[in-house]
Amino acid sequence: MQKRTKQIWIAAAVILALVVLIPVVGLGVDLAISQIRSSKPANYYADAWGIEFPESAKKTDSLQTEGRDWWAYAVYSVDAGDDAAFAAYADTPIDADTLDRLTAILDRVQVPQADRPDLERAYLWQHFGENESLLGGTSNADKYMDNLYVLYDRETHTVYTFISHK
Repeated sequence: MQKRTKQIWIAAAVILALVVLIPVVGLGVDLAISQIRSSKPANYYADAWGIEFPESAKKTDSLQTEGRDWWAYAVYSVDAGDDAAFAAYADTPIDADTLDRLTAILDRVQVPQADRPDLERAYLWQHFGENESLLGGTSNADKYMDNLYVLYDRETHTVYTFISHK
């Protein structure tokens, strides 16, 4: 009888452990999958902003501020054939107000002068503000950040992204 009681207690402990561990392990797996997905630039910009970003994008440089008031600057190289992702972007010179905002972001994240893009060059560019999406509809942008600026250099196949709060 004592052996049977011991077996019941062991079985109950195993069941309780499984009831607790399965959700915890499942949550850990979900977090890991989410982290892996968002580590790819194409997924990050699609999820956060609802915009197309080339799968070939590889981050070559980035700086950001810390804390709730998060500002960031990142540079990506993309394959030459990925120009289509930027086809709907403006092909006009960047206006003075936008140049001021981009410079403010570069200053805020402390990008050294030598590492800054030449903002006087011709870029395909787009500004995404709160809830704006190039693909139509709304994005999750209001949950993450307020302004995203994307500049694409067709000659060097380089993408510059600037993120700031208003």
